[in-house]
Amino acid sequence: ERNRYDELAEGKAAAERATEELRATLNERDARLDAAQSALEQRDAMLEDVEASRTSAVAELEATVGKERVAQAQRDDETQRTVGKLHGEVSAANELVFTLKSERTMLAEAQDERLAELRDS
Repeated sequence: ERNRYDELAEGKAAAERATEELRATLNERDARLDAAQSALEQRDAMLEDVEASRTSAVAELEATVGKERVAQAQRDDETQRTVGKLHGEVSAANELVFTLKSERTMLAEAQDERLAELRDS
């Protein structure tokens, strides 16, 4: 019976050692899982920060592009007004040139008639 008691005690001690090893293994696994979870949470936080930065940059870029488009449209309108004004001024200058040429022609004809009259008299 003493041998049987020793065998049971050895079995119990072996079971306790196995249990402790299993606990140590489980604790180690839990620590690795916690570390992996923490790393995933940090990565998720970084991704959220990057997404927020990207969203902000896109919004800023869209605002800048919108402002530039408005500014370009205003410059285009101003250019069109200036071109229209210059076109009107060129047309007026062309009319003035035509009028002056016509008047010069009439004066030259009148001068020629006057000279002819003077020669004839």
